[in-house]
Formats: sequence, C-alpha cells, structure tokens
Amino acid sequence: MRRLGLDDLDRDAERFDRAAAASVDIDGFCSSTAWVLPAAEALMAPGRPVVLEEGGAFAAFMVRRHENATMLEPLELSWALACPLVGPDPAILVELAAAATAEARVDLTVIAGVVEGSSLFTGLVGRLARHRLGRGPTTERHLASLDGGVDGFLARRSRDLRKALRRAAGRAVAAGVGFEHHVPTSALEAAEIYRRIHAVEARSWKGINGTGLLEAGMARFYQRMLERLAARRAARVTFARRADRDVGFVFGARFGTRYRGLQFSFDDAERDLGLGNLAQLEVVTGLSAEGVTTYDLGTGGDYKRRWCESVLETVALIVAPR
Repeated sequence: MRRLGLDDLDRDAERFDRAAAASVDIDGFCSSTAWVLPAAEALMAPGRPVVLEEGGAFAAFMVRRHENATMLEPLELSWALACPLVGPDPAILVELAAAATAEARVDLTVIAGVVEGSSLFTGLVGRLARHRLGRGPTTERHLASLDGGVDGFLARRSRDLRKALRRAAGRAVAAGVGFEHHVPTSALEAAEIYRRIHAVEARSWKGINGTGLLEAGMARFYQRMLERLAARRAARVTFARRADRDVGFVFGARFGTRYRGLQFSFDDAERDLGLGNLAQLEVVTGLSAEGVTTYDLGTGGDYKRRWCESVLETVALIVAPR
C-alpha cells in the first residue's frame, strides 16, 4: 500500500482519473482530480491528506479540524459529490477505506458519493461494522441521455419545452445571436476563456447579486478546474454572442462518454431572449456530434428535471468509533 501527498496525487493524476473512470456507482468526474484538487485548494479548509493507493485503486481523504470534531473526509465535501474511493474493484476500495480510517484516528469519517445498496456501499457497511455507522443526506445529479442524437434528445422532451426552444431560436435569429464553441488546450487559452466567462458572469443576475463566480472561492475553484481540463482537452465552453459581444456562456467538461455541465450564465439585459434553453440545445448538438452519450446537468434547479430522464443519487456513510 502506497501513501501519497497532494503533490504526489497531482503528479499521478492521470492514473487516478483512469481509476475514477473505471469505478462503478460513483460520480466519476466529480471524484476525479479535475474536481477534487481545485476544491481542496479553493473551497475546503486546509488539512492533512490521507491518500492511499493499492493495485491501481485509490483512497483520497483529508483530515480536517472542525469546531466540534476532527474528521476524515473527501477532498471535496462542499456538495458531497466526490467519492474518496476510486477504482474498479470494490473489495480493494473497502480495504483502503478501512486502512485510512484506522490510520487517521479521528472523531468521524465521512465517505461521500456512494450509491446506497451498491457493492461498494454494502462492502463498506460490512467491513466497518464494528464502528457506529450513519447515513448522510442524499445528493442528486440530473442525467439526460443523448441516445439518438439531437432528434432523439428532443423527442424525449415535453411538447412545451420543444415549443419554447422553437420560439427562442426565432428570437435569437431576429436578434442576431450566434454561438461559438471552444475546446481550450493551453493555460493561455484557458485564461482568456475564463476572462470572458467572468465578464459575462458579472453582468448576470448572479453577478449583480455578488454570487456565483464573483465569490472568491468559487472563482478560484472553476479557474483552476478549467486550467486542468484544458491540459487534457476536456473543457467544453460555448459562448452566445450578439453584435460581437459575449452575452452568455455554458461551461462544462467531457469525461469519457459523459459530459458534466458546470456553470452557465447570461447577460441580465438579454433575459427576454430566452438564451438559457437555446444554449443548452447548442451544447447538446455539439456533444451528440462528438459521440457523448450522457449529459450530467449536476445538482439543484427544478428546470433541470425538464431536461433529464434519470437521477443519480448518492449518500454519505458516516463512521464513528464506538
């Protein structure tokens, strides 16, 4: 069993991400280094890493001190999306979790991002049965199938949504709105694209209220994520433009045959154009051409239910010594 620091994990990111992609019953992208390392840097409190590797499988935890307890928790726990255990063999992951829990000697261990009833969940419950176990809240991701391309995707949407898309397309054409698609491949390109993203965000309702990417931690999180994604040609950014000016963006990432939507915003002055739905359709069109099979719209937002057919639910297993 090998022990790593965060710098080691960064250097071994490609192997770690292959393990995340090979995992079952977890959120592979949000458990990958593109998500967890920026989150640990920008969103989470500092701590002591407990990162173990065995046979191509990894456990990636952090010991953090909270007000009333010391906890062993995933590198990202802001949304409880990341599973700290990645690899194709649940039996190895269970042993890595047990080893990390024994080594850390904390008040609580949180193993988030696990599908309840899965082989991994069942194995963890059995292996850690001598501890007191609890179940944390459920976290949802909304998933849309891209089977059948754009036509298949639209056929699975409601008639009302299809009508709204047609109306939005007409307004966009009349207003001279067009779209640009970008796949940045360097730190320089990532920086320029992020500058444009941030400028649109500042004019959106979120920016006007001082939220979203204008929050320092969130800005740093997505900036660092975009840099990492660009190095792997995994970022996908679509800009809506009107009169040679950016008026909206959709930012996401490709992870294997799945696309994860990350952020989107639109100039509040252009809200009557209904660019949100239309930009989503532009993204679906591009992804279908690439052979992407699943669009993960992420958590929250009632509107996302209109765009998806299924939901991935994960829970956190809470482990405390007796």
